[in-house]
Amino acid sequence: MLASDLRSNPLLRVALVAPILIVFIFSFFNLSAPPDQQRALASLTLGVVNADEGMGPLKLSDRLLGGLGQAVPFATTILADEAAGRTALDQGDVAALIVIPAAFSRNAASGEPIVLKVVATQHLTPVESQLGAMLGPQLQAGISAAMASALSAMGRTPPPLSVEVEMLHAAPNNTALVVPFVATFALWIAALAGAITLYLGSRRLAGPALRLANLRALVPLVVTGGASLILALAIAAFAESWAAFFHLWLVTWLAAYALTVLLAGLLAVLREWALLLIVPVVFYQSALAGGQAPVSAMPDWLRWLGEAVPFHVLPDTYRQVLIGGPDSGIVGWSLLAIVIGLALIYAGTYLWAGSKSAPMTESHAG
Repeated sequence: MLASDLRSNPLLRVALVAPILIVFIFSFFNLSAPPDQQRALASLTLGVVNADEGMGPLKLSDRLLGGLGQAVPFATTILADEAAGRTALDQGDVAALIVIPAAFSRNAASGEPIVLKVVATQHLTPVESQLGAMLGPQLQAGISAAMASALSAMGRTPPPLSVEVEMLHAAPNNTALVVPFVATFALWIAALAGAITLYLGSRRLAGPALRLANLRALVPLVVTGGASLILALAIAAFAESWAAFFHLWLVTWLAAYALTVLLAGLLAVLREWALLLIVPVVFYQSALAGGQAPVSAMPDWLRWLGEAVPFHVLPDTYRQVLIGGPDSGIVGWSLLAIVIGLALIYAGTYLWAGSKSAPMTESHAG
């Protein structure tokens, strides 16, 4: 009796395998890749623009920068000028930027005030954005101490040092900083629920396979339009970004439809077995997308997946719309996902319809 039920009901077969596989995946992922603050800091890169003209052959800033690279837990890279540094920060190649003024060595020798500039941004991951916020006070204390040590040997008192912090891209409020993570996770969960209910509700509908495939392709377009409208209204209200409302709605609708038809396509082809792939991806895409920390902060065995698959596009899009930054490529990637999803929907629907000999009045497609 049980064997007969297992042969006739694929969902029952998945029910036997799913708990074991899901427990293995979730435990392996969480226990082998725990949060590591030191790894996260080491993955960050600090850009430095050294415009110090020095005094003859002497550049006091070179000595200080050498000590800075050894003292901080993250990598440093020298950039040609402030324009190149701002471009690197805008592209996310560095997490923050330090600009050393041209008169640094002269002012240090003469005792005149020195003003360093830190350019931070909030359009990157929260871990990267926090670097710029904490860098100003730490930089002021560290360089003041280093200058005092260097100048004491010359019998000189270090000059007053201040740090000017500038924000390249600033969030309208704190809510905008968490929108990329929250909205991305909400869209993936909604796409998962929508794809499953669409599959279960349509797999035994009567009629030709083409009609069923069209239904699976068009219903998500309408449903995601309404869902994305609600999400865009919530984001615009809480993030105080009403000027970006229509942009938010359009990119959210496009992404929601792309995710839904992609998951629906996998279900159409693989049927219930697709859940073993879909569920772990939905719950761990935020880590693979760099929702809280850059993908480079992940363990090496997992980082390749986050770099190979463009999970980061959706959170990057919300940061770009609400805060600023370069185009994320959401349109191109979404259209590609839609094409793949629709192809899977039609192929899977026809595949399973053709494998059944039942009459069309009780179609068992997909």
